[in-house]
Parts: sequence; C-alpha cells; structure tokens
Amino acid sequence: MKKTLLTLAAFSLVTLASAQAPISLDFNGLTIGNVGTDITGATPGQGGIFTLTNNGAPPTTSTNAGNDNFQIVAGDAAHGNVLQITGPNGDKGARFAFAGDLFDFWDGRTAGNNIVEVEWSFYTGAPTTSKNNFRGALYNDDGTKILGGLSFASDTKILSGLSYYNNAGTFANYLFTLETGGLVLEASTWYTFGFSFNYNTGEIIVRTGDGTVNGTIAGAAMGVDPMEFDIVASSGTNTAGPNASATTGLYDNLVIRTSSTDTLLGTADYLTEASKLSVYPNPASDVVNISGADVKSVSFADINGRTVKSVNVNSTQATISISDLSTGVYMMTVETADGASTTKKLLKK
Repeated sequence: MKKTLLTLAAFSLVTLASAQAPISLDFNGLTIGNVGTDITGATPGQGGIFTLTNNGAPPTTSTNAGNDNFQIVAGDAAHGNVLQITGPNGDKGARFAFAGDLFDFWDGRTAGNNIVEVEWSFYTGAPTTSKNNFRGALYNDDGTKILGGLSFASDTKILSGLSYYNNAGTFANYLFTLETGGLVLEASTWYTFGFSFNYNTGEIIVRTGDGTVNGTIAGAAMGVDPMEFDIVASSGTNTAGPNASATTGLYDNLVIRTSSTDTLLGTADYLTEASKLSVYPNPASDVVNISGADVKSVSFADINGRTVKSVNVNSTQATISISDLSTGVYMMTVETADGASTTKKLLKK
C-alpha cells in the first residue's frame, strides 16, 4: 500500500467553470450523441451538463474544439452509456465538463459533514502517443487552488494525485506520484478511483478501487470552501515536447458527496486482503496470474452473470489457466482467506 505521495512538479491552471453537487451520474439515461450544442459553458446540455472548450491562445496548433468533443457513447456491458471527452489535437487548449454550481450543496450540507468525497470510473484507452491529460479536480471559488484531484496522462498511462500544497514555502498546485516511478495503469482498462478533501485539516486522501493506492497529501487549503468540480481534458504539452494528436477519455459513475468521516470508496477499512490483489495480464489469452494476497478461490462469470469456471487456490500466488474460456469479457471474483472478496473485469483474448 502506498502511504506517502511524493511531489513531482508545479503546474499552471487554465480557466475553469463550476460544477453542482450532489452529483450521481452514470449517463445511462442520456441519448447517444453530443452532450449539448453550446461549448461556451453558458447553456447546459443533456443531464444538465455544461461544456466548455477552447484551442488555446494563439499561436496554437490545436484546431479541433467543437461540440463533438463531448459525447455520450455506448460503453461495454458493465458500464452502459458513458461520457466521452476528446482532448486537443495540438499544443494548447482544454475541454471542461461540469454540472452547475457546487455552492448551494456545500453551504447546505449537514452540520459536521466537512469532508468532500469524489469517485468515478475511468477507461484508460489504447496505447497512444497523444499527450492529452484527463483530470477530475475540486477547486476553490476562483479556480486558483486545486483542493484535491487525480490526473491521468494518456501516453504514459500514469495516474497522479493533485493538490494545492506548501512545498518548502512555495504554495502552488502540484502533481504527486502515487508510487515510485509513477503508478502506470493498464491500457484499455476500466478503473475506479477517488479522492477526498477535508475542509478542517486540508488533508487529501487518494485511493484506487483495487487497493493499489491508499495515500494522503497534507494539502495547504485548510478552511477553503470547495466550490467547483470539473472533468478536464487538456493538451498535455510538456517540456519534453508539444502534443500533436488527440485521444479520448471515458468517464462513468461519477459521485460527489459530503461526509463527517472517511467513507471514500465504501469504507475507511476497505483495505482487506482482497484489495491488495494484483491480477495480470489483462487482457489475457492463456493464463491469468494473481498475487499480493492469500487467495482462497477464484470464479469467472460471463456477461450474463453465469458462473462458467471456478478454481480453488489456497495460495498467495497463483497462475490460472483460462484457455478453456471463450473470447470475451468476464467478471472474475476472487475470495481471500479473510473472507473478503473482490470482482475484477477480465478480457479474454
């Protein structure tokens, strides 16, 4: 488990818009196609979602800002309709999706609920050279401070934490590594992750749904009201070189809530043996490896929920043959010795 997050680098903000909570969006009730018809952030589209996009200030090589940057598309069987955002195709620009104003929700919260928790699912996409960066971030009222968030780099597949932070006297918005060398996510895979911001202490908790990360950041925004949540796709241009192509990010199951205690991703003690699991490769063709926990048994269910294979393991490391399974998507449920279980989606090639 990762208990400490390391500062990487400060970065600058682009102009932001606001978001409304409580938010609970799975996008299944929305129609396939463009989210809306206005990319200035003034008029909401489907589901009350506002959209804002730009190609960046001249000179810029980005040319693809448009309503089709924000679409409702069909996901897989486990996700249904999802939100697709297309990033800039050049060296500048950004896209923002948000759902109104967070002020009323925060101002009217139950007394003592001074923790904001945000969770969502994200699809990492195929390998790409695009440097587009996809974020979910919570901001203060003027958009100058990131109170908490997560950032995904399309080309490296690295997930990082975000926070306003005091770095030896320099207050700025920083990226934080989630493991030594960067937490690299698998391509073409859905992940669930989230963060929380504690108004009383400024502390940010960052977690991934599979238990790979359970870290904290000593943020420097104690007592700052959370006023915006934005889904953001930016160019991703960096000192190593400018971005030259666009790619897409898929979002689903977005939830924002307030709480008086830590309930991020279910419960404060969710880090059971099952959450420590590492399952690889995924996609897989002949075998799947399981390590990191004392595994009792593994079962595989097809997309119709029918159990098609069960294996007793009783080991902390196992290699399971899946050559007898047909090509497709399976839900793999792993039961650990402590009685806990977790379900992971597996793609059989």
